[in-house]
Amino acid sequence: MAAVQYKFKEDMSTMEPYTDYICKYCGKPFLKKYRTEKYCSDECRTKAHQDQDAEYQRKKRRLIHNGEIISNERKYVGTGYLSHRKQEKDEDEHAAIRKEMRRLKLI
Repeated sequence: MAAVQYKFKEDMSTMEPYTDYICKYCGKPFLKKYRTEKYCSDECRTKAHQDQDAEYQRKKRRLIHNGEIISNERKYVGTGYLSHRKQEKDEDEHAAIRKEMRRLKLI
């Protein structure tokens, strides 16, 4: 059996358990075991986090669709002329950049 956490009243002489809390997902009242709890059960916590993740993804897709942000789903742009490491010679790096710009029809 888990221990019940208590909170002090103003006079600090009597204590009462954390009973006046409502689940942020389903709205049922519940008894807190820890002061940081927000959900009445693991099921409510899991579903709430799934809903939060889904809302985040919807918002991100909407911003990408509207052109407000650029998607970073692809790690590399292009065919590999540009790598994540800089070329040793500056001339080689410049040539790779020019080649990729031509491929993307930017010049």
